[in-house]
Amino acid sequence: MPAKSKKRLTQLILAFLAGVSLLSILLMGSLWVYSERRQNEADKQRLSEDFYSQWRTTVGSEVSRMAAFIDESSSENQLGFLAKLKESAYELDKALTAMEESLGGSVADDEIKQVMAAYLSGSASEGGKERPLVIDLAEDEVLTTGGIAEADLPAYQDVLESVRRLGEAFYGFDFEGAEPGEDTLSYLMLHPSLDWAVGVTRSLSAFEAEDEAEVLDWVKSLSFPETMNVVILAFDGEVMVSTVEGIEGNVFLGGGTTDFRQAAAAAILGAREHSSGDISFTYRDLPLGKTEECLGHYRDVAGRNWVILGWVGLDSLERGLSQRQAELLSSVNRGALQVAMISLGIFILVLLLYRFFARSAERSLNAFFEFFDNASGSTALLEPEKQPFREFAQLAEAANRMIVERKRAEELLRENEAKFRSIFEVSPQVVTVLDESLGLIEANSNFAQVFGIPVGDALGRPLCQVLGVGKDTFQGLDKGNGGGIAASTRELEYLHPSGRKVDLLFLGTTLKLAQRDFILGIFIDITSRKQVEREKEALQERLSRAQAMETTGLMASEVAHELNNILSGIVGYPELLLKEGKLDPSQSQIVAEIHDAGKRAAAVVADLLTLAKGAATRRQRLDLTAMVRSSLDGQRADIAAGAKGGDTAVEVTEVLGKPVYVLASLAHLRKSVDNLLANAFRVAALNEGGGKVGVAVSEGRLSDPVPGFENAAPGDYAILEVSDNGGGIPQEDQARIFEPFYTGKGWGGRGLGLTVVANTVRDLNGAVGFESSKEGTTFRVYLPKAEPPKKASAAKAQDLERYKGSGETVLVVDDVDIQRKLAAKMLTTLGYVPKTAASGEEAVAYLKGHDADLLILDMIMRPGMNGRETYEAVLSFKPGQKAIIASGMAEGEEVEKARALGATNFILKPYAVIDLAKAIRRALGAPPDLPSQGDAGDPPAQGKGGLEN
Repeated sequence: MPAKSKKRLTQLILAFLAGVSLLSILLMGSLWVYSERRQNEADKQRLSEDFYSQWRTTVGSEVSRMAAFIDESSSENQLGFLAKLKESAYELDKALTAMEESLGGSVADDEIKQVMAAYLSGSASEGGKERPLVIDLAEDEVLTTGGIAEADLPAYQDVLESVRRLGEAFYGFDFEGAEPGEDTLSYLMLHPSLDWAVGVTRSLSAFEAEDEAEVLDWVKSLSFPETMNVVILAFDGEVMVSTVEGIEGNVFLGGGTTDFRQAAAAAILGAREHSSGDISFTYRDLPLGKTEECLGHYRDVAGRNWVILGWVGLDSLERGLSQRQAELLSSVNRGALQVAMISLGIFILVLLLYRFFARSAERSLNAFFEFFDNASGSTALLEPEKQPFREFAQLAEAANRMIVERKRAEELLRENEAKFRSIFEVSPQVVTVLDESLGLIEANSNFAQVFGIPVGDALGRPLCQVLGVGKDTFQGLDKGNGGGIAASTRELEYLHPSGRKVDLLFLGTTLKLAQRDFILGIFIDITSRKQVEREKEALQERLSRAQAMETTGLMASEVAHELNNILSGIVGYPELLLKEGKLDPSQSQIVAEIHDAGKRAAAVVADLLTLAKGAATRRQRLDLTAMVRSSLDGQRADIAAGAKGGDTAVEVTEVLGKPVYVLASLAHLRKSVDNLLANAFRVAALNEGGGKVGVAVSEGRLSDPVPGFENAAPGDYAILEVSDNGGGIPQEDQARIFEPFYTGKGWGGRGLGLTVVANTVRDLNGAVGFESSKEGTTFRVYLPKAEPPKKASAAKAQDLERYKGSGETVLVVDDVDIQRKLAAKMLTTLGYVPKTAASGEEAVAYLKGHDADLLILDMIMRPGMNGRETYEAVLSFKPGQKAIIASGMAEGEEVEKARALGATNFILKPYAVIDLAKAIRRALGAPPDLPSQGDAGDPPAQGKGGLEN
């Protein structure tokens, strides 16, 4: 192409490009300004909506914050009120205890009451807000100067009986001198030494007034956003708190303008129905003569019948909104001016650079022309980045396409490699790459975190060797790689260098890279999941054992019931024969042995009842140290007589110091102590190197719960420790030693010994722990401590003559024929007139035409009515009929119901003559010197509840 033509073509092209650039600048600037104007209108609308929504949210948040604090403050104050009331009751009880100890046993009970009453008359605290409340439960007498009237005591018998049973609790009473409508709350606790109910009462109304004042003071101290108003109203319209001048008193009685009265009514109604909500209303400010539309939110205050109403005026909000919209418009105008200035500057710049670009473009075009002229044989490459226009650069790139595409392919390869490396490293799991022989050739950073081994130390080594696992752990992954292996999953357990065990799930599959087969392995930590599975299995096993225990208990209960009915004759008739004194010496010895055998069988049945129903018997204050010392003497005697098996002497180390008292059933606690010592002596006697038994009684603290005895709360306990140097309990037997009928003793045994211990201790809210090894076993029994007695009770004679009757009529109701005959024989011996009935229905029919001074009711009679149902039917037409319960099973729910109806005593079959005699005398009204129930001579299951010194 001629040089002149090239120059003309270049000038035309540059002029065209300059014109297009100028038009583009002007068009884009105009479009930008138009777009910004449209966007400004949309922004103004959105700003308005967001502004009002933000303030509605702010008001709602402030109102909710106030309501939440008021609720939280009320809850804390209520808890503090209850804690203070309980603490005051404890302090009063401590003061009475200290005064009682200072008086000692030198004065009579009436004098103690007078001293106590004098103390209580001045013991009101906190300006009279708390009043002492002391009731003599035995005499139904109120000892405090202010409290409930003695005439009202019958109305509170259920409350006082609950105090006897539970020991302490909160109660509400109607008190003398209380203001009309005043609510009060009392906390009472049992003072067992005097059989008093001791406590403190406090006015709930006064507390609520103080609580309300405290909350309102806090609300008044709050600060709110400048434009926000807050009013707290009671549901009756009373203004509790107001930040608005002119709103005070009762809004429905003039405490505010008419329009606010309507808004308050709407807020109260909404709070009653929906708890919270938004509200809009018009508010007129009378002092300023100003009316304003308002935007608000209300919320009720649970438990106080209050509603919190907060609002902001729209006039003040619109002023702020207008200011922000003006700022937005100003910003848009400044932007439009800047665009115009920039466009003008670009246009001028284009004109100034025209000539420079013209020359540069001319050189570029000449180079292209030369390139195309010599394209067939030229190997020179153009440089696209030096071209002034994009079109020219694209032409240059077309000329160099092959080289550029090859470079692009190389770039793509490097990018893919970087992506793979990124995924490899950021994976939350352990990712590994193994060669065909399971050697570790790559791993991400999680490898060191999970396995505790630096990646550098593990690379190049077999994976099994690195993890310290068997070679067969990854068996199958190193075979069949030529055709690829299917995904493989397996679990393994890894021992971390720190000593903890880690459960892992391994996922492996084939990965082909650079024509080679590798194995991609992923390790997932499943330690938490496996721990949950193991805990679930352990819970299932415990549930299965608990179900087996329940089934065994039900079976033992039924067996015990039937055996006790059978044993009644075996124990009762020999006793009657011996008391008659008509047998010769040889016959007396035989009958006595029959009687003793029956009593031993009854003891076995008592164990079954303990297994079935727990050790629920009458508890009394017992010296654990003395009981252990007595049991030790018996065990030494048995060892000396060869009764324990083995000829090896047993060395006893005992640490028995001062008396340590507990509240328990005499029979069950003695049986538990005997069982523990008998086991220890028996296994120690079998030790060829010399048996050793250690026994200690002490006082200590239980801090951590004992497995299986979680009801034993941390605290101070009496501790019995029994140890031996026997061979220990095998590990596989330790989880089952407290199960009934389970025994690992080679010398025999019923398998009930430790079950009796466990049930007895569990019933007393105690615990049994043990440690066992090949060197021996140590049991530790934790029993709740009891206060020592004030003075020892003198033992009273068990002379049968003191218990005989005077011809009273006693009706025996029992479905077992031998039991009726035996009971009738005993009653005749005791001087009563016996009558018998074989069922509850027969007894009811008899009593409708006859009278009986006392009923002896069997609790379980089949078929037909049981003892409780029979007694209930008799009371319907003979109110006040006296009765006692006799059963072959331990006390249960039906016995408790019979006691509630009026039955006074419970005796367990088989019972002795003396037991029956004492029970009847108590039911009919024992003389003052008759020994109380719970003395040392009582049988193992004589009633429930009650404490004896």
